[in-house]
Order: sequence, then structure tokens, then C-alpha cells
Amino acid sequence: MPLYPGRKFPFVAALAAYLDESFEERARIYAIGGYIADPDLWDAEFQVAWRRCVIDSAPHKVSEFKASDSAGGWGEFANKWGWTKAQRQAFYRTGVEVISQCGSRDQVHGFGAAVRFRVEDMEKFEHFGFGVCLFHVLEDALRTAGRALGPDDELQVVVDEKPKFAELTDCHFGWVRDWLRKESALPCDLPMPVRRDSRKVAALQAADLLAYEVLKEAKSRVDGSNRDVRGSLRALTEAHYHSARALHWEQALEAKRRVEAGEPTDNLGARVLFASGEPWRAADQWPND
Repeated sequence: MPLYPGRKFPFVAALAAYLDESFEERARIYAIGGYIADPDLWDAEFQVAWRRCVIDSAPHKVSEFKASDSAGGWGEFANKWGWTKAQRQAFYRTGVEVISQCGSRDQVHGFGAAVRFRVEDMEKFEHFGFGVCLFHVLEDALRTAGRALGPDDELQVVVDEKPKFAELTDCHFGWVRDWLRKESALPCDLPMPVRRDSRKVAALQAADLLAYEVLKEAKSRVDGSNRDVRGSLRALTEAHYHSARALHWEQALEAKRRVEAGEPTDNLGARVLFASGEPWRAADQWPND
């Protein structure tokens, strides 16, 4: 059974999202990560390699790759199921390696976005923060896909069918698509997302990994950490083009105001959190509070 319905479109985007619920730095971060590639690459090469090298080769049985669980020893990766820290780290590295070795540098592209909120604003604006992240991820993906797509082509977005993420995507996708069209950033048709079981779709598990990497890098910037950039993130950005945007809550609120008023967005001052070929952690990459 093919992962994606039909073959009309030459590109498929797979998206996954993470919400940071830590109160340590009086901030919360919402991060989204996604990959874009030809569906034949996802189906014929990546799906097979991921199943063989990651899932079937795991030292203990797992249903899917979950970045936060494998990193933290939770869920199927808990000690009670026999997992050691060394095994979890090796498992995570294998996931990064399979993504890095899939296709050529120009065939796979990764995109992400992160929005930072104050705790007191999170409950009120988390919902819209998801939409802002979704806009920036799709804008970057469409910019890349637009080099090969025309008005008669489609970019099909595939999302995890888990209720919260799928429902948030459906809720915001319409206005995000209208916003992209208004900004002349929609070179092709962008139908509503299709939902898939992440346990069966390796591309969604890869997107989950990238979302986690975006979240961790965003947290490091917020914390002012002197730790080196994660080796896993460096490996991904060296193998394929990756980029991620960063906004803080005031920009997200301004985005909400402008969308409701029908005003131009002018990119909302989103900064580059990281990008392949660009210096890491430049002084102006994370938006100031």
C-alpha cells in the first residue's frame, strides 16, 4: 500500500510537532519540524531503510521512533523494557544516520519553526502559536518546492493522525493557506493535509526527530547555554539542507492581530534559528525579548 494517495504531485511534506512544557526558564516553546522530498524517495528508499535499520534492528521491540521518548527513556524506551542509556543513544544516532544517508543533498530538505511564549500567555495563545509555526514551515517548504512545481502541481502535506496535532492542523491550515496565497508564496496547489499513522510512515517519524531537534536548539538559545550544538543536529544540517525560524510571543501576537485585520505580515520579524551553511548561534538569530 503506498504511503500517499495518488501520484499527481511530485513532492510530499511530512510534519510533526512538539510542545515544550518545561517551566524552568519561565517560558514555553512550541516547535514544528518537517521534511519535504519526492514520494518515490520516501516509499522506495527511506521507508525500507528506516524499517530495516531503525525499527527492526532495535535491541528491544518498539512500534515507532519517538525522539523525546528515546532521548529521555520514557514510554517504550523505559528501563523496565530493558533499554539502557547507551542503547537509546545508539538508537537515536541510527535514526539520524538513516535520514542523513537518504537520497542526495538536493533531494531531501528539512524545515522547522519555534515560537517562545511566556507561561502566562501560553494557554491563551498556544493555539495560534501552532498556526504561526505551521505558516513558516510551509512557507519555507513551498519556497523550495516552488523551484520544481507549477500552478498545476500539488504539494501534499501528511500529518500524524494523533487527534491533537491533526485537529490543530485542520483548524489552522485554511487561514495559513490563504495567508500564503496573499503573500504570493503559493506556487502550486496546496490541498488539505492527509492523516496517517506515524507507526506506519517512516517520514513522519523523521519529522518527529527534526521537531525534537528544533525544540532542543531553541531551548539552548533561550537558556543562553554554552553547550555545543547537538551533534545530531550538526549531522542533519551537513547531510541535507535544513533551516528553522524562531519567533517570540510578541511577534506571535502581532501575527494574530495582522491576520485578523487582513494586513500584510512582512515575515513578522522571524529570525533564522539555524540553517545549513550559516554560522551557528549568531547573535541576532533568536528574537530578543
